[in-house]
Amino acid sequence: MAAIVNLQGVAETIAILDAVQQDFENLASASKLKKEAIAEINDKLIGYMNTMAKVNSATYEATAKTIAELIDKNNELVKCCRKTNEADSKLV
Repeated sequence: MAAIVNLQGVAETIAILDAVQQDFENLASASKLKKEAIAEINDKLIGYMNTMAKVNSATYEATAKTIAELIDKNNELVKCCRKTNEADSKLV
């Protein structure tokens, strides 16, 4: 520690690195962000689009349908990946 004090700028650099590291550790994980994004989509976007498709179908129906199709396609891909991962884990 004494050597750090003797080297110009090192103590400040270490303090900055420590602060940046702490900021990084406080960031949300990818898993948490995914859960939050899915909740927002399911709770707000889907409900909004379905309501708007009923209120103004000419404007919103195609978009609501496209979103529903994308979600269905993604859900199917997730199911396939889970089945593949489960089969792979049984082989080990």
